[in-house]
Amino acid sequence: MISLNKKELKQNQLDEIRKLEKEIINVRNDQTKIVSELRTEFIKDKADHKKEADQKIATIIKVANREARNCLAENTIKIKTENANLRSELFELIRQTKIMTENKSKLESQKADLINEIRYAEDLKKIRSTQQKRVIERLFPDLDN
Repeated sequence: MISLNKKELKQNQLDEIRKLEKEIINVRNDQTKIVSELRTEFIKDKADHKKEADQKIATIIKVANREARNCLAENTIKIKTENANLRSELFELIRQTKIMTENKSKLESQKADLINEIRYAEDLKKIRSTQQKRVIERLFPDLDN
């Protein structure tokens, strides 16, 4: 009976070992399944985060491009306005220079006319003076200077 008990005990132990081995295999399978699911979930989360980051980057790029276009447009308008103002100032300066040049020419012409008139007046004085001396000499021939 003892030997039967030992055999039974041994058989029970072997059955228990097999049962435990099956349980270990099942636990390993479950753990492998869980790790695989976690890995799949991690990869999916990683892809979702990458997609979200890419979308945020794309949005930031769109905003930056829009702001750059707006800034460029504003600066272009400012430069065009400044150029128009400078062009107007330049044309005004050209107009004033033209007027001043014309005035200078007129003044130079007037100056030349005045110089000629002064010379003419001086010449007339000399002629009158000479004529007066001649008249006086004719009238008073005895008078010697």
